[in-house]
Amino acid sequence: MTRSTDVEQLRRGAKSLKKANLSGADLSGVDLRSVDLSKANLQQVNLRGANLSKAVLLKADLSHADLTGAVLIRANLQGAMLTKANLGGAKLRRANLRQANLNKANLAKADLREANCREASFRRVSLQLTNLERANLGQANLSEADVSGANFRNVLLMGASFIGVRSEGIPDLRHSRIDKKTNFDGKLRWVWRIQNRCAKDLDLRGVDLSEQKLHKFDFNSADLSEANLSRSKIKHLQGANLQGSKLIGADLVRANLENANLCQADLRSAKLDMAYLRGSKIDSSTQISSKWRLVWKIVNEGCNYLELQGVDLRNANLRGVDLSRADLQEACINYASLRGANLQGTNLQRAQLSRADLGEANLENANLRRAQLNKIYWNAANLKNSNLEGSELKESRFHESDLTRANLRCSNLDRVHFGNSNLSGADFSNSSLMGAYFYDVSICDANFKSAILTGVTITIKSWRMNEYTNFDDVICDYVYSRYPWHRHPCDPNQNFEPGEFAMRLSLGILDEA
Repeated sequence: MTRSTDVEQLRRGAKSLKKANLSGADLSGVDLRSVDLSKANLQQVNLRGANLSKAVLLKADLSHADLTGAVLIRANLQGAMLTKANLGGAKLRRANLRQANLNKANLAKADLREANCREASFRRVSLQLTNLERANLGQANLSEADVSGANFRNVLLMGASFIGVRSEGIPDLRHSRIDKKTNFDGKLRWVWRIQNRCAKDLDLRGVDLSEQKLHKFDFNSADLSEANLSRSKIKHLQGANLQGSKLIGADLVRANLENANLCQADLRSAKLDMAYLRGSKIDSSTQISSKWRLVWKIVNEGCNYLELQGVDLRNANLRGVDLSRADLQEACINYASLRGANLQGTNLQRAQLSRADLGEANLENANLRRAQLNKIYWNAANLKNSNLEGSELKESRFHESDLTRANLRCSNLDRVHFGNSNLSGADFSNSSLMGAYFYDVSICDANFKSAILTGVTITIKSWRMNEYTNFDDVICDYVYSRYPWHRHPCDPNQNFEPGEFAMRLSLGILDEA
């Protein structure tokens, strides 16, 4: 029977074409459910999106076939030849792949849940993000396969071989079952142990865990001395022993290193943005950049006798540190966390702190003249008597903050949010507050002389002021009592006359405009 005849029979709904020659045929999208193609020649056939549910493909030759997105649910592929086949995104749930040859095939993002892959060969196969949950891979050969991000949860791996596997994204091996004959690469065996036995308090001395994403696992109090964690991503290291470990290029962003031992560790090129270093130990032989050594000193030893003018503290975790009366003028502290820090009397003149977290920080009497303070969250911050003259504060948020008698003259406060804050006695003269938001604030004795207040949102009922609140010469074309709907004057083509805003405010008739 010719190939064209076989193809025609399939298209007409034939259900049995054992040993048929269909090589190179285009069967994309064809309904082949329950068809018997045992020992058929399907080399280089196009089966993209085809439905082969419950099809029988015993010992069929599908090498180089395109099965992208094909449906093979409960298909019988026992002993089939699938070398270099493309099964990307294919649905193989509960399929029988026992003793099948899938060497060099592409199974990326394929669904093999509950599939029987016992004794199958997956050498050099791409299993990137492949779902193998509850599959049987007993005695399967996965040598040199790419298992990046693959799901092996609850998989039977007794006697399986993982020699030389590649993994850029750590595979999920939780609850998978292995035995003494399971042949793991050294690194992958440790990954299995970490995922299934918890790394906490585990003895991982000298283990190679390089280039692994381990940020979801708990290494608190683990012994990682002399371990290789280079270029790995890891977070939970509280109290861990990292003495002499290799952390070259490791991703330790937001890692908890509290009370960790980093003596003699190699942290060259490690990413320590927002890492918590309080109580950690380093010594002269710890290889760490000068920036992060300085951060460690500030966190653990204080700032006494340290030269901090113009230093780079970007992305540093300085929560709760005592920097009172330190000289940090012109320092770069953007994106750093200074939550709860003591900055009382600190010199931050011309410093850069944009997007830093200063919630609950004490900045009483601090010098912040001409500082860059854009988009900072000042939740419950104390800024009493602080000097912010000429500073940039655009889009910052002051919530429950105390700015009593703060000097904000000539500052840029456009679109700043003041909520539940005390602004009593604060000096806003000659500042720009365009689009600023005031809710439940006290402005008793505050000075807004010559300030620009156009477009501010004012909730009059929660605006507490007194006869000493100064609005002389303010520039205000319009305001909102509720943004963006309640504009005053309500006519969008009209603006306040010079002095009208201050007059209406003092008479309590702002809402009538």
